[in-house]
Amino acid sequence: MNDTFDIKRFGLVFKKLIFEKSLNLVGSFVLVALLSWLTYHLNGDMSEGWRMAQPQSFLLGLMLGGIYWVSVGFNHFSDKTEGYGFLTLPASHLEKWLSVVVLTNVFLTAFCLFFRVMDMTYMSYFRTHLNPHLENYKILYDSAFVMPFWGDTKGIISQAYIYFWVLTGIMAVGAVYFNKTALVKTMFIFAGTFFLLQFLNSNVTSFFFQNDTNTHLFWNSISIKSTGEDVDLPQNINQIFTTFFSYILPIILWLIALVRLREKEM
Repeated sequence: MNDTFDIKRFGLVFKKLIFEKSLNLVGSFVLVALLSWLTYHLNGDMSEGWRMAQPQSFLLGLMLGGIYWVSVGFNHFSDKTEGYGFLTLPASHLEKWLSVVVLTNVFLTAFCLFFRVMDMTYMSYFRTHLNPHLENYKILYDSAFVMPFWGDTKGIISQAYIYFWVLTGIMAVGAVYFNKTALVKTMFIFAGTFFLLQFLNSNVTSFFFQNDTNTHLFWNSISIKSTGEDVDLPQNINQIFTTFFSYILPIILWLIALVRLREKEM
């Protein structure tokens, strides 16, 4: 067991990662925080614009920061000397992989804390400066609430965590498969795959249905454009789709990164 995981050894590996990459990690977090704040500030206004500003800025910062932090955590192979030193580090591949998993959770926690402070500040400012003589004052005042991190009615934030772990999992796989410019290569492949799926999304169903149709993101429902109706998959099949994309796919991606890291050490 000590050959695979040792808490003290893991702590040293994680401290080494933080120490060596601290400049990139802190700098990228500041940049992501600024982008998130700018998106929030520009999209929010003294109306219901806050409702869109909150999830938009949260999603932007969470996705960009998570992807970059994972790429930094695995960015040891762009330089042969650094890559060799990382592979020969007296720690198991599990401990090295787990250090990046923990690093990703550190970013997730830190960003949520930053966003909550920013959100509370803006909501306080909004309510304080809202004109009480407006006819819809009560509606606007009640609509200005701090965004919940879970259980939102539209499910946007709940889906954000799914996208976060899927995208960081994709980045983890790309980072250990590509030795150089892993971030760029992975993003290009992801973008190409995404646009291919969008093409299939817009065209393939036309071969099977007479009406002009469009499948949704995960193909779990079909929109009939002529009538505006949505046709969902049967509930049991839809549950399988949801479970796979929400839980199984992120786990598979991160495990692929773990296996690939072990292969590099052999």
